[in-house]
Formats: sequence, structure tokens, C-alpha cells
Amino acid sequence: REKTDRWIAKSRREDREKAIAKGLAEGLAEGHAERQKLWQEWNQRRLNHEARGEPFDELPPSLDGNNVHPGNGPPFDMAS
Repeated sequence: REKTDRWIAKSRREDREKAIAKGLAEGLAEGHAERQKLWQEWNQRRLNHEARGEPFDELPPSLDGNNVHPGNGPPFDMAS
């Protein structure tokens, strides 16, 4: 009985660890997608202003005070 109880406890712990890892991976993917969307929208506004010959002084998402944290730079090549 003791061996079975240990096995069940280990199995539950492993299941919990897998669930946590899965949730973390999903959260990171969602965060990356949201960050990329913010940058793409900002870049499109920048390009639209440039095409109209208008000045563009909007701060990029990593500097606007709403999304400041390490690694929040552009997720793609801004030149493309």
C-alpha cells in the first residue's frame, strides 16, 4: 500500500509539473504574440505617417510606459 501511495503522489506531482510547464509555455506564447501585435501596429502607423510625409513622434511600445520590461524590443526587423 505504501508503494502505491508513493507512486500516486509521484504521478500527481509529475502531472502538476507538466501542467505548470504547459501553462507557462502557453502564457509566454500569448505574451509574445501580443507584443508582436503591438509592434506591428505601431510600425504600420509609423509607415503610414512616413508615406504621407507627416512627422511621427509616438514612442514605440517598449518605451511608452505601458510595456516596459526587459526583452520588450521589436520582435521583427524594423527595416522590413
